[in-house]
Amino acid sequence: MKTTFILIMLLNAFSFASSYSISNFASTEPYGSPDEFIDAEFNGELRKAKANAIRSDRFYVRQKYEDPFDDDATTYELFEGSITKSGKAKLSKFSYDEIPYSEMLKLKFYSSKDANPNYDIDRIYFDGNFFYVYDEAAIYINVDGETIELRPSSEKSADIELGSQPSGAEIFIDGSPKGTTPTKITLTGTSATLVTLKKPGYYDAIKVITPVAGNTIKEGLLLIKKDTIENIALSFKKEIKQLQAKGDEDGLNELKGKIEDAIEDWDSQSSEEISKIMDNYPPNQSQNSDESADNYKTRTEAWEKNREAEEESLKEIAENIKSELESLLANMDDAIDNIGGGLSSSLYDDDEDDEYQSEDSYASSYAQEEDDDDEIDIPDPDYQDVEDEVYSQADYDDSFTDIDAVFDRSDEYRKWTAWGLIVGSAASLTVGVLQHMEHSKLKKHYDNSQEMIDNHINSFTLNPYCNGEEVCIDALIAASRNEENGFLNKYEAIQEENKKTLNSYSFARNLFLGIAAVGIAGSIVLFTW
Repeated sequence: MKTTFILIMLLNAFSFASSYSISNFASTEPYGSPDEFIDAEFNGELRKAKANAIRSDRFYVRQKYEDPFDDDATTYELFEGSITKSGKAKLSKFSYDEIPYSEMLKLKFYSSKDANPNYDIDRIYFDGNFFYVYDEAAIYINVDGETIELRPSSEKSADIELGSQPSGAEIFIDGSPKGTTPTKITLTGTSATLVTLKKPGYYDAIKVITPVAGNTIKEGLLLIKKDTIENIALSFKKEIKQLQAKGDEDGLNELKGKIEDAIEDWDSQSSEEISKIMDNYPPNQSQNSDESADNYKTRTEAWEKNREAEEESLKEIAENIKSELESLLANMDDAIDNIGGGLSSSLYDDDEDDEYQSEDSYASSYAQEEDDDDEIDIPDPDYQDVEDEVYSQADYDDSFTDIDAVFDRSDEYRKWTAWGLIVGSAASLTVGVLQHMEHSKLKKHYDNSQEMIDNHINSFTLNPYCNGEEVCIDALIAASRNEENGFLNKYEAIQEENKKTLNSYSFARNLFLGIAAVGIAGSIVLFTW
C-alpha cells in the first residue's frame, strides 16, 4: 500500500513538472521563419539547431507549433540564425543561474503568474548566455513546482521629448514627477506609459505613450485654460467703496438689498455656472490602436478622477464666494453708519462745503457791489452842481471807477473760476481712472481669450494627421473658422466684440483724462495770473 502511494506521488510530480517544461524538440519543420529579431542565413530560412550544440556567438529562436483544432500534439522546434541590427535592443533580456543553461532551453515561459501550463509564450530567443522575450516586463517559470518571477537583467531604455503649449507644465510619469516641459526623459522598458501634464490655471493633459527602445518619441500636448466662477463679491466691494466715498446712504441701502438677493440666488446660480463649465471640460480621448485595454482603463480612471476633483474645486470656490457675500452683508450697516467718518467721506464733505462756500461768497460779493452802487448813486453835495443838478463826468468817474476795486473783483472771479476748474478736473480724473480700471480688467480678459485662441491655432501644428504640412494645418484652421459651431468661429466673433468694448473704454478714458488735464492747466494759469 505504501509503495503504491509513493509511486502515485512520483507519477503526479513527474506529470506536474512535464507540463511546465519541454520533453524534447521535434523535427517536423525543416526550416524556421525569420522575423524582425533574427535573420536567416540559408536560402532565406532559419536552419534547425541542436539543443546540445548552442554557441554563444550565434542567435536562436525556440518556436511553438500548436494545432488550432487539437488534432495534432503541440511541438517545439529550435532554429538558428543571426541577430538583426535592432534585435536585442527591442527584446527584454533575462537570465537564471540556479539551473544549467541547457535545462533553461526546455523550460516554458509565461507572461503571467497564474497562466495555464499550456498557454506559454510562443517564441523565445537564446544566445548561449541569456534568453530574450519581446515586450515583457516580467516572465514566469516553474522549477520543481515553484513559480519563479524573472525580471529583465538590464532594462531597455527609450527617450521621450515632451513639450506643451504653454510650456512650464509639470510632468508626471505613472504618477511620479519628472520635471517640467519642455524636457527629455529616459524611460526603462517599452510598455505603455501614462503621462500627465499639470499647470496652474489649466486642465490636466493626459496621454498614454508607448516608448520605442533605441528611438526618441516627440510629443507635444496642448493645455486648455480652465474656466472658473466669476467672483461677484469683488464688484460689490468696489461699489461699496465708491458709494461710501460719495456719502450715498440711499445707494448703500439699495446695494444691501442687491447683496441679499445675490445670496438668496447664489446656490442655483453657481450650480448652473458649474454645470456649464463642466460641460466644456476636455473630453476623454477614445482608445488608441496601440493602447491596451488596461492602459486605456488606467487613463480613463485618471481622467474621471481629475474631472471629479475639478468639479469639487468649483463647488469650493462657490462656497467661498457665498461666504464673502455674507460677510459683506453683515458689515453693510457699519458701512452705512460710517458714512462721513472715513477719509474719502470727509474729503467729499470738504469739497461740498467749498462748493457751497463759493456760492455764498459770490452772492455776498454781489450784494456788496449792489450796496456800493447805491452809495455811489447818492453823490456827495460837495461834488454836485446844485444849480443844474447834473453830475460832472469827472466826478462820476472818480466816485465809481475805483481801479483797485475792479481788480479786486477780477481776482475774486479768477480764484473761484480756478477752483471750479479743479473740481471739474477732479471729477473728470475720477471718471477717467474708473474707465482705465474697466479697460485694464477687460484687457486682461481679452489677452487671456486671445491666448486661448492662439493656443488653439498652435495646436493644429501638433496634429499628428497633418505631420507638419502647412496646407493641412491651414485647412484645419479654416474649417474651425467656417463651421457654425467651430471653436475659432465662435471665439473670434466674441473676441471682436470684446475689442470694440475695449476701444470704447479706451476712448472714454482718454477723453476724461484729457479734460482733467486741460482743467488742471487752466486752473494753474488762473492761479498764477
